Amino acid sequence: MREFKNKRKNTCSFKTTENNSSQKQYAGNKRQRSQTPITSIVSSKNLNANSNKRKKVDLDSDNCNEIEINDITTKLNKEQINSNGDTIIYTRVSSKNQSFGTSLDSQLELCKEYCVENNFKIISEISEVVSARNIEKQENLLKIFSENKDFNLIILEPTRISRDLCGFINQYNYYKDNNITLHFVQDNLISNNSIDFKKIISGVYDGENESIALSNRIKHSIKKRKSNGTYFPSTTPYGFDYQTCQEGNKTVKVLVENTKEQEIIDLINKLHWGANFKELEAILQKITGKKHDLYFPNFDNDTTNCLKYGNLMLVDIANFLNSIHIQRRNHDWNPKSVKQLVDY
Repeated sequence: MREFKNKRKNTCSFKTTENNSSQKQYAGNKRQRSQTPITSIVSSKNLNANSNKRKKVDLDSDNCNEIEINDITTKLNKEQINSNGDTIIYTRVSSKNQSFGTSLDSQLELCKEYCVENNFKIISEISEVVSARNIEKQENLLKIFSENKDFNLIILEPTRISRDLCGFINQYNYYKDNNITLHFVQDNLISNNSIDFKKIISGVYDGENESIALSNRIKHSIKKRKSNGTYFPSTTPYGFDYQTCQEGNKTVKVLVENTKEQEIIDLINKLHWGANFKELEAILQKITGKKHDLYFPNFDNDTTNCLKYGNLMLVDIANFLNSIHIQRRNHDWNPKSVKQLVDY
């Protein structure tokens, strides 16, 4: 016979007892099922204090010893784990300043614990600092997939692998074809479990929406601060510096010209629009502290004493500046960075 105890919201428990009687024994008064619905005869007063806890069922025992229902799910999941495969741990953060909660070290520690519990053989630990908004930019992750097959990939939770739902789904067929199993430690999810996979997709989708919402909030905040004149980006525009000054009781930032960078901007514009060599040599000497003798061959294999508009392309200007060790804030010049400073 089974003794049933019902409670609101599907909270119920059951246990098996031996009884040869043909009549069902219900909690509360003994009545036939046909006479009164079970929900009408079970009083909350008759439920014992432990009835709100989920009972346990042992799938391997005829006596139905008690085990947690959550353990059943864990057991079913573990049956789908490829414990014989090699294992790679992947950790990711969006910025180097990210140190709380999901830092690279904390992710790695939790992933290692998961590997120990499941007897996984760790062959590599890969991390990278990159946004997950576009999976194509996660170079280390893509390298893992291109160089390995038949392995377990251990990740803390879905947003660590991607916040790009379309990109993640496009990659998923590749995971399946190459026998790659994704394990998400925090929620105990495994990609080759159909129920878990829906939760993984949901996690990536939620992460994408969270990222978009955060981006929109930042843009709105910047727009508002710009309209109020209180927005100052952390990096000043090239050719300027921040200087603090006092306005009443407030300390505010103002943009002031950076003399050396302004001279480089002037040089770039003269190289682009044209100028005589003496003028260019004077600017170069002021910037570098050295004398430079310039010449430019014309089509008659002769030299000329001036540059004209169109003689140098943007890439030529970038290469020229790099060749004489004039850098853009410790970075080499490229056509895009040169174009930003040309006065059109």
